Amino acid sequence: MKISILRGILMFAAGAGCASVVAQVGHGPEPITLGIYQDQLNDLLKKLAQVGQYVVSADKGRVVIDPNGCPLPTPNPKMPLHAVDPRTLALGIKAVFAYQDGNLVGDAEPIQDDGRCQTQ
Repeated sequence: MKISILRGILMFAAGAGCASVVAQVGHGPEPITLGIYQDQLNDLLKKLAQVGQYVVSADKGRVVIDPNGCPLPTPNPKMPLHAVDPRTLALGIKAVFAYQDGNLVGDAEPIQDDGRCQTQ
């Protein structure tokens, strides 16, 4: 009798544990305000543009960089407050996709050091 009670308690605990795990998996992301979302996008734009400043080339799972950085393009004086240079942004986005492709195929060294920049 004691074993069947103990077994029932353990089965109940295991079932409750599984149910709580399943309940947590199905939830989406936390709600966010428009201001926080915009701030996150502004930060992401700046970081992607900064990554793009080092990119020599990015293609087929390989990102080639110059660790010293490439010459920065002359900024547009009329550029709005949160805008970044579209050329460095495009290189940063291209590098992220190439890096992800390298990770997906299991490349051990998807980033390579070239040491020279191309004129942008």
